[in-house]
Amino acid sequence: MNTVKEAYQFYCRELKPMMEPGELKSVGRILFEDAFHVFNTQKETPFPPDNVLYLMEVVMRLKNHEPIQYILGEADFFGLKIMVDEHVLIPRQETEELVDLIIQDNKQDAPGSILDVGTGSGCIALALKNHLANWQVHALDRSEGALLVTKSNAENLGIFLKLHHTNILDSDIWDTLPQFDVIVSNPPYIPYSESALMEKKVKAYEPGIALFVDDEEPLVFYDCISDFALEKLNAHGKLYFELNEFNAKDVVALLKGKGFKSVSLELDINKKERMLCATVG
Repeated sequence: MNTVKEAYQFYCRELKPMMEPGELKSVGRILFEDAFHVFNTQKETPFPPDNVLYLMEVVMRLKNHEPIQYILGEADFFGLKIMVDEHVLIPRQETEELVDLIIQDNKQDAPGSILDVGTGSGCIALALKNHLANWQVHALDRSEGALLVTKSNAENLGIFLKLHHTNILDSDIWDTLPQFDVIVSNPPYIPYSESALMEKKVKAYEPGIALFVDDEEPLVFYDCISDFALEKLNAHGKLYFELNEFNAKDVVALLKGKGFKSVSLELDINKKERMLCATVG
């Protein structure tokens, strides 16, 4: 492995048996661009020995189904480099679409305040603040480890957020929080019974607290956060959710039953019902 081309061939040869072609290409691009600053993997330029050793380590970890984002410690999200570790979910494309929806809906409005419930890495809050600079953005999470990641990301990016270490399911603390114009959440929404359908790398490495809910209460966070929003959204304020496509219509019925207005489902790039927007009167 003396050249970039040989190094990339090694990567492909070792991981081709366990990855689909699209994933192999995507992970390889992330690895070579972010770890080695190589943008053309067919070049015959030298590949330093230190890079060879690191490549071999990364390949071994990938064979154990560890996500490339955790290996590198960062992920791309809405034009930002977001630090990630075992305390937070890896940001996903669907969540970028949710952020874009919020920005497009609100960029012409007078500046207000936004709360991201269950912020994790802070990716939603940071991307919103980066594009709605005059808005005040709050980020809330029950996990201290997640909030430490959010804090580090905010500091590294030079983006100011107001952080809250709070469990939104505890209604006793709601009075300690201010009013908001926008509330957004990508809450845990996968019933434990569906975990068998998930990729091994997700189950093995991403935090279950941010993924799963009890089968008996699959909408527990949507129910609680929507009640919170009824109390804490200003007049004509907006509530946004990322959804499980399999119970999206149940969330719509839940919000309509609580009196929310203009409850609408939005499709993601794959034409799945993955986003919701609703307003209070």
